[in-house]
This record gives sequence, structure tokens and C-alpha cells, in this order.
Amino acid sequence: MSKRNVVVTGVSVITSVGVGVDAFWSAVRRGEVGTGPLTRFSPEGLRSDRAGEIKNFDDTKAFHHLDPTPHQRGTRLALSASRMAVEDAKLSVGMLEGASERAGVVMGVVVANRPGLESPYGQTHLKPEGRKHVSLRAHDVALVSEVPASELGLRGPSLVIPTACAAGNSAIGCAMDLIQDGHADLMLAGGVDELSPAMLMMFSMFDAMSKDVVRPFDKNRRGLILSEGAAVLVLEAEEHARARGAHIYGRVLGHGNFADAHDMTHPHPEGLGARLAMESALRESGLSPQDVHYVSAHGTGTPTNDPTEARAIRDLFGKHTDSLPVSSIKSMLGHSQGAASAIESVACLLAIRDGVVPPTVNFTEADPECLALDVVPNQARKHRVQVAMNNAFGFGGNISCVVFGQ
Repeated sequence: MSKRNVVVTGVSVITSVGVGVDAFWSAVRRGEVGTGPLTRFSPEGLRSDRAGEIKNFDDTKAFHHLDPTPHQRGTRLALSASRMAVEDAKLSVGMLEGASERAGVVMGVVVANRPGLESPYGQTHLKPEGRKHVSLRAHDVALVSEVPASELGLRGPSLVIPTACAAGNSAIGCAMDLIQDGHADLMLAGGVDELSPAMLMMFSMFDAMSKDVVRPFDKNRRGLILSEGAAVLVLEAEEHARARGAHIYGRVLGHGNFADAHDMTHPHPEGLGARLAMESALRESGLSPQDVHYVSAHGTGTPTNDPTEARAIRDLFGKHTDSLPVSSIKSMLGHSQGAASAIESVACLLAIRDGVVPPTVNFTEADPECLALDVVPNQARKHRVQVAMNNAFGFGGNISCVVFGQ
């Protein structure tokens, strides 16, 4: 039995540079930076007071049936992005009801809705006598897929994938497999994460946070900036999408998932997992490296990630690297953790649609260790994109790569 083609018929993004596809893509094309002073909680004790925050967005409006009150920000963002993607795909309530047992949700996360536990449990540790009851159910990670499934009436697979900062891509790859193998006809796939004091503290302890802006592949890069965000893609079997006359953004051609098996926090120095994941994604797509027109880099702006990723790209693409745009939108958004690669997947699809590749901003000086990649410095570029590759690397050696095509 041949595997079914999988297409993308709806997308949504909620980011520090804009909410909704049009606002997000316009800001990214202009090179707007969405990181700035942290205001959601105190930066006291951190080595950087920078973060990427979502501004002026009501994350409760997406609740049509459930009470939003007990739900944490991660759950609310997941539902908001899911409903926006369904609306973009022009899926009516009737369509969803008709496909309910063949439609599901898979979300990638790092912290999801757990940050709300940090303050009360921290206070309990400091002052046991002042212990307050906290509902653990409201912080159940499973809610980031359960709540969208319940609100939208989807009775198919409901999964949460916590593969660190590769989670968004991992979720898209999982949804692709479920559709290809006949377990579903339609899947909402993406990633979500809110800002977490504990995560900011961890990266601060690693001295891995930039104090001003993110500079991927730049000689003067100093680290990443964490941000919050969400993105969801509506994936459908192509015959299902065409039968309802859906608009198609592009195809999910293949994905590759590998582990560095090297270190909990540092990538393999030769980029082994990254190269294996990219090779696997191309092999599943039936493509060669020369067929790729754009690479959306993981590009965190940390001293170790960028040269490692550059080496893996140059090793795989060879001379084609010299004419291959490779950019990182984390230079604008910051690192949205489990949502990052889902957001970047949307950027890949929009690059294919519009023939424009987004820039790597804040770039001032090339780093010889980054092997002369064309990082599309500071300005978006008109460029024909028929095939785009999206890279995502996470702690624990989690590596995931997804390839999109027209």
C-alpha cells in the first residue's frame, strides 16, 4: 500500500513580533525584533532581563465551550493557535464533526503549562507553614492537546511530544506519519510554550543568554533569548483536502529524527545528529541536497550551536551551500522553545508561497567558524523556493528536520 501525500491547508502563529499570519510575516520580512525587557515576572537574579513576550493578545477568546478560568497560559495559547489554524483552513463545525474520529491533535512542548507551578511550589519550599493548595490538573501537560481536541470536537489521536526545542518539528513529523499510514485524515500539529522563570534561570546559569539581542552565526553572538509562542499547522491527506476544495500552502515531504547521543546540553561537535536528520528527511522526501532552495536554521545564536549547525549543513550540501540561503528568525522572535520549529515551519511555507526568504537580523560580522553560510543578513530576499528545510535541535540530543515543498 502506497503512502498518502500530506498537505498543509491552514496555519497560525502567535509570536512576539505579531499574532496571525499576516502580522507575523510582515514583521519578519521587515526584520522587526520582538525581544525586549522582561515584564511578565521579575528578572531579579538572572544574567539577562530580555525575553520575547506576546503583547496585546486575549488568549481566552478561543474558548467557546470550556471555562478558560482554570487553564494555564500554555493551554490557552495552544487552543488559540488551533482555532486560528482551523479558521485559516476554512474548516466548518460540520466538516470537523464529519471527520471527528479521523482528526486529531499533536503538540510539541518544553514546559507547556507547568510554569504556573513554579512560584507556589517555590514559596512552599521556602515557607512550608504557608502552603497553599494548587490544582495539579490545571498544569497537566496533556491539556495542550486535550483542550483543543475537546473544544473542536476532534476524537482522533491526541498526543503531546516533549522533545525539547525540537518538539514542534517532532509533532509535525508525527502527524505526517499518522496521516500517511492511514490512522487519520486530518491532524492539527504544532508547538506551544509560555515563559518560565525556571527556564530563564537555567539558561542564566549556563551563561547562555544574550543581554541585548540574538545574533545567529555572527562573530559577536553571545547567546539566546527565550520567548513564548504558539503555532499550529492543519495537515490533511491530499485527497481529503482536494475533496473539500481546500487551499493548499504546500506539502510535508519528509522528516528525520535522530539523537546526537553525545551530551545533554551540547551538540555533537561534528553535527552528527543534525546531518543524519537532514539526510533522513531528504531521503524520505525523495530529494537530493541540490533540490533544497532554503534552510530555516535552528540558529540560536549560542557559541556552540551555530558552528555545529553550519558544519552539518556544509558537510551535507557541499558546494550547493554557497548558493543556499540559510537564515534564523530567532534573531527576531527569540527562542520560542517547543513552539520554535512550528513557527519556523510556517515561515518555510510562506517563503514557498511568496518566493521570499526571511533575514537573519542583528548580523554585523561573519564568524569564520560558521563556514561562510549565506545567512541572508539583515534584509529579506526575493528567492524562488520550491523546497524548504526546517532544522530543530533540542537538549538531550533531540534533532528533528522537516522538509516542505510546493
